[in-house]
Amino acid sequence: MILALLACEQGPLLDPHGWQAGSEDPWGAGEPCAGWAVEEAGVEVRTGDCPWVSLSQPLLRDARPGAEVLGGVLWDGLYADAPAEAVLGVAVDGAVVWEATAPIPQGSGDAPLRVDGAGWVAGAVVTLHVHNHGLNAYTWVPFRDE
Repeated sequence: MILALLACEQGPLLDPHGWQAGSEDPWGAGEPCAGWAVEEAGVEVRTGDCPWVSLSQPLLRDARPGAEVLGGVLWDGLYADAPAEAVLGVAVDGAVVWEATAPIPQGSGDAPLRVDGAGWVAGAVVTLHVHNHGLNAYTWVPFRDE
């Protein structure tokens, strides 16, 4: 499944380069790690240096009234020394609005995100979370509202 990139007549919900390592993770993961970078397709989280990453930034604008927020996470293949499970999540102002798990090991895959846009208001802090086992990479596709 190909997940569409961020586009909207009103402008983007988030700044692709505005992510910061989050110090307050709703999943209670502890100190933030630095294993991430902004890539052409989205924000890539690499788990070689640490097992989890939490990134945050404030919304640039309100989601359109009645809209759903769409996005998701892609991966090429997930590997670990022993079978495990990755936890992927999105929070808005500290409240978890979406969570998915991905069994490890597995081949290429994705976890599409579709949530109600209520509460996605300008200035609300969006947090992306990845908790992983093994040396893997996840790409967060930019969010859009429709």
